[in-house]
Amino acid sequence: MFCVALVFIVGLKLIHVGRAALYYVQKWRDNADSPDEYYVGRSNPDDEEVAGYWYGDGLSAHGLKSGQAIHINDPHFIAMMDVRLPFSLERLREGCNRVYTNRRTGNHEVHEVVAAIDAVTSVPKPVSAVWATSGLENRRRIERAHAKATRASLEHIQRYYAQTRTGKGGRRKEKVKLVVAQFSHKTSRNGDAQMHTHNVILAVVLRKDGKWRALDTSN
Repeated sequence: MFCVALVFIVGLKLIHVGRAALYYVQKWRDNADSPDEYYVGRSNPDDEEVAGYWYGDGLSAHGLKSGQAIHINDPHFIAMMDVRLPFSLERLREGCNRVYTNRRTGNHEVHEVVAAIDAVTSVPKPVSAVWATSGLENRRRIERAHAKATRASLEHIQRYYAQTRTGKGGRRKEKVKLVVAQFSHKTSRNGDAQMHTHNVILAVVLRKDGKWRALDTSN
């Protein structure tokens, strides 16, 4: 019996509002070799229309549930990555990128609004190699162990790092509940065995006063 008790957070990537958000749920049927195809259709091998699953205690504020499927071209995920509520499409805060003038240099610069943070969890390479050479039953055991370890990592992030700033000058920190979209993969971009999960953590969170604010990423 296999037990994978260790995963590594191998990367943190900021996802800005815009087309980049679609890469996780858009299926490029006309070009199977497109790099965007890498993101979709891998979380549930029994249903090619399922791209991933929702996770997190903050989902109830969006009318969603943990474990609920995220489908190809999912309108709820796309709306939330555009900083909108998934059903009413109400904008939670200013979500478009803005051009402004840098007072110090006089140059025009673009302020890119962050929609989410992609925290990638991955098992050690030897575990992926064992998965690739195992039968279906043992593969499922390894996959379940990886999912359990990934949830433990997210629980750690929720407990110690899920917060937003409040008060004058943002000096105080307030705990918040996270919303995560999970996309699991068994191979790397190059097609090698590499079990990992993209945990897309929404960067706009709900404070206790009912206001939507940015997730504090200073830590």
